[in-house]
Amino acid sequence: MDFLFYFEKNKTKDLNKILTADPYADNSFAKIGYVLKEGATINEKEGSYVYFKTDESVGVKLSKKLAEINGIKLEDGDKERILKKINEQEQNAIEGFGSIFT
Repeated sequence: MDFLFYFEKNKTKDLNKILTADPYADNSFAKIGYVLKEGATINEKEGSYVYFKTDESVGVKLSKKLAEINGIKLEDGDKERILKKINEQEQNAIEGFGSIFT
């Protein structure tokens, strides 16, 4: 299941604490992996976007942690639009890196 959250710019320090906390725990962000993007890098409003993919039970637990610092869970149209931008940017980075070796 895909999860996407938005955080205002003033929450960056709190967000980093949560994302890096207890990296060896089974249900940590470090173990499941996540993508952190600044809004400006994907032509969205100022702030941070956190995307992660995991099963629903783990996602709900991690979502609660993000909600504690006023993370806004994005759904439907906003979620699809922003995920598309994140995925396109990731794909472009992979293709660019691959061209180094050709």
